[in-house]
Amino acid sequence: EPKPFREYGGATRAILKALLEELPFRMTGANRAHFAEEAARKVSESLKTISRLQKIIKTLLLISQIENRQYLKNDSVHIHELALEILREIEERITGKQITVHNGLMPGFTFRNCNQALLHTLLFNILNNAIKYNRNGGSIFLRGTHQQDGFILEIEDTGTGIEPERIGSILD
Repeated sequence: EPKPFREYGGATRAILKALLEELPFRMTGANRAHFAEEAARKVSESLKTISRLQKIIKTLLLISQIENRQYLKNDSVHIHELALEILREIEERITGKQITVHNGLMPGFTFRNCNQALLHTLLFNILNNAIKYNRNGGSIFLRGTHQQDGFILEIEDTGTGIEPERIGSILD
């Protein structure tokens, strides 16, 4: 879904403004209506492309930072609250597939000395995959277990699962 017009920067906004506001008024009659419809379609496609490119660039920058260890680890994150935030973000996809989420994460555990953005991305991607590869009407289970030396976060779904031959290479 493309961003609203007001969220684009100066140069992009100027180009879009020219397409949407100025050019159609220089035309007359049927050409104007056809041009406006075609321009709206092309602008919509362009906005989708810009949005995809922005996501790709953001992902590439994040991968580069991770590989070069150029990220700070000074955040404290309440895992229960982070999970709730992400579940709200993807709620439309969850309800679209009629998936039931069983959130067994208890409030109170805090990850310390971590990177909140990386933890958010990790949990978002795992939950997104749990939806994507789940069946309609399936379930997702979130569990957390306190251990003496940390915390075990477990996410389970009723999807098809990962082929046994791929399990060894999923984190490559």
